[in-house]
Amino acid sequence: MFQLLREEFTTDARLATAVAALRPPGALEAVFLAGLLAPLPQECPKDLSRELCKQFDPVQLMVALTEVFITAEQQAAARGAVLGAEGRAALAAWPALLASAAGAAWDVICSRLAKGGDAALPAASLAGLLPIAVRQDAAAMAALAAAAAAHAARVFPLLAASARVPGLEPHVPFWIWRAIRELTIAGPVDAILEACGGVLARHALGFIGQSARRVRGAEVDGGPYVLAATSQAARFLVHATKAELQPGAALRVSCVAAAPGAAAALVCGARMGLAAVRAKGDAACVEGLILANIFQLMAMVAFVEARVDHSTGGGGGGGGGGGGEDRIRAGSWLGLLHALGALPLVANALAVPGLAGERKAMTALAAAVLAYSSPEQQQDLQRQQQQHAQHAQHAQHAQHAQHAQHAQHAQHAQQQQQQQALTAGGTETDATDVRRRAWVALVDVRTNTSVRVMRLLCDFQRAGRGDLAATPGALAFAASQAASLDAREADKGADLLRVVEEWAASEWAQHGAGGARSGWADNTSNNHGNCKKGGGPNEKQADQPSPTGGGEQAAAGQAEAAAAVERAERSLEGLLRLAAEAAAAGAASATAVEAEARAALAELRVSGAWEQAAQQRELQRHRQEQQQEQRSEQQQQAKEDCAASAEAISAAKSPQQRQREQQQPEQQQPEQPEQPEQQQQQQQQQQQQQQQQQPRQPQAAQQHQPSPPLQRQQEEQQPQQQHPQQQHPQLQQQQPPQQPQQQQQQQQQPGSRGATCRQIAACAACSAAEGAAGARLHLCRGCRLAWFCSDECYMGYWPAHKAVCREEQARRAGQAAMAGPA
Repeated sequence: MFQLLREEFTTDARLATAVAALRPPGALEAVFLAGLLAPLPQECPKDLSRELCKQFDPVQLMVALTEVFITAEQQAAARGAVLGAEGRAALAAWPALLASAAGAAWDVICSRLAKGGDAALPAASLAGLLPIAVRQDAAAMAALAAAAAAHAARVFPLLAASARVPGLEPHVPFWIWRAIRELTIAGPVDAILEACGGVLARHALGFIGQSARRVRGAEVDGGPYVLAATSQAARFLVHATKAELQPGAALRVSCVAAAPGAAAALVCGARMGLAAVRAKGDAACVEGLILANIFQLMAMVAFVEARVDHSTGGGGGGGGGGGGEDRIRAGSWLGLLHALGALPLVANALAVPGLAGERKAMTALAAAVLAYSSPEQQQDLQRQQQQHAQHAQHAQHAQHAQHAQHAQHAQHAQQQQQQQALTAGGTETDATDVRRRAWVALVDVRTNTSVRVMRLLCDFQRAGRGDLAATPGALAFAASQAASLDAREADKGADLLRVVEEWAASEWAQHGAGGARSGWADNTSNNHGNCKKGGGPNEKQADQPSPTGGGEQAAAGQAEAAAAVERAERSLEGLLRLAAEAAAAGAASATAVEAEARAALAELRVSGAWEQAAQQRELQRHRQEQQQEQRSEQQQQAKEDCAASAEAISAAKSPQQRQREQQQPEQQQPEQPEQPEQQQQQQQQQQQQQQQQQPRQPQAAQQHQPSPPLQRQQEEQQPQQQHPQQQHPQLQQQQPPQQPQQQQQQQQQPGSRGATCRQIAACAACSAAEGAAGARLHLCRGCRLAWFCSDECYMGYWPAHKAVCREEQARRAGQAAMAGPA
């Protein structure tokens, strides 16, 4: 099979043969095992050793085979040919084939890298090629990354160290750092950083510093590859730092800040990048990308350290907060950068012609973070913080005074040291001007990254919220983002405006501004550094578009975008009112904020998203009105139907029934239950009257009377039929009236069935059975259907029983009236 690799051209048959030879289970693992066990040439000339490895080393042959599959389409295109179906099928099967043997591949790579020398060279190349070979297959990439993460403590440190080994081909370090970055992106980055994050950071920073010193001032062999490898190392560090900021990530000190000489390596790389950009006059070159990544890394490390400070109760946020030297990690990191002259470096980078897009946003982020943490700015912010604290909290306990004084002395000494370093180096820069330029640059970029950077700065430093509110066009830009059709971006813009409104309510409360909204709780201090948002300014997940898989998701996204516009409008209205009240009370800074808020509100209200939201609100209001009208019409129709039904029932009654109902007196009070003896007498009298009226009935009616056995069966069923009627009198309205013959049969033998009915029946009000707890049931004197155990139950149940009782009385009166004339 490997003899095919020596062919001159890549053909479909060549690719298909290689895949067919390695596809059987265990075949590729056997090749890697052979590379692990094969004896390597010893004690021979270097050139001969490398040539022998190329000819007989299985690892070197796998490197060549992998290169064939990676460049197959390019080689075919160079010959003016196109791969056929067989070749394309082989290319598609190759990533899964490599992923199936990923564990064996990493084992042989680690073993070779640990041995070093010529044996490590093909292993380093193979490690760099594997992610490239499986990049198009997400499942294969995930499997390869998972296998590397399982051996993270061995794989990644050996790979990072091999990138700095002398004698490598120029492209190999680039392959290695690209492989490390892609594997950490596709794999469990938290587990990888937990296992070897510090070692990787030290190797990456060392590689950046070493490459910067090599490239700066002189041309080196393989210069483009050296710069590309440096860019990959910087991008890996940015990704690792963003992973440390992700919500739910393990709270630990930044692996970059913990590495010795990290600040010096980054400043050295930034100087190299800035010098190259100035010399080329092109900020879009590779050196410009390295410069932007390094600036972003400086700021992100400060955010990670500030997060640790906040979790431990330290001051954080640029070193201005107290809490002791062990609780100002962010201040220590930024202090080192200031001592090395990072602030004037980033200030000069902001002035580079052609700086735009993401690179400009990253440069502005670093400029703002360094400006906020400069010694002079810390003094101003500390003075403002003390004034704000004196107004908000008039009582400070004596037990905190000594601690605060000690922290203030330590901070003052640190600021003096930083100021002396800046003055000695001749790099003193106006931090206030850098702050202003940084915010102006963020507004000029006008990208999604700008919104995230603004939010990071607002969370990092409370003064950033005031700078955002006062920067010309910043509020209008946030309003335009809130009016985005993308629900996620609109939500970010609305949240940014809400943060500014909260700051205004807290900042101008001493001027009487706020009113009903002055109770905004600003839980952040002036220098809190509480970067909880996480993810970094160009978070991958945030850059992905909102899902629009179906009509329901699209409708939900539109609803979320409309809600974001409404929230942004309310925030701008609140900010405008707060600024107007504060300006009227004499706050100098409120005048500019009022003008910016007014312009932002006007821009928001002319946007298409605001018009859509207004139309949706109007449509919703119209729908609510229609629903209310429909409910009113339904209620009116129900009333009319009830009235018509009552009229129809009244019209259907016979004249005798209406006459009897008119003659029947209205019972104002509920009737008292009568005793069982009186009930039996009344039932006997009614039975005698019915027996006297029975001969008068037509012959046909007598033929339908039930036989004696059927009559006895009906009498036995009478208590069971009365029992549910007594418990649910409202159901009697829906039951049709019984035939006179059945009523006559049910009312026969009253004396013998009365006790049985009482024993089976229960109280209609409390459901108490006859004899339970001494209860004795009495029949309702009106309808003679419901049973009650006491006067209290009868009186309490009368409102619900009244309608049924009256209806039953009317029914019986009608039957009696119809039977009389007959």
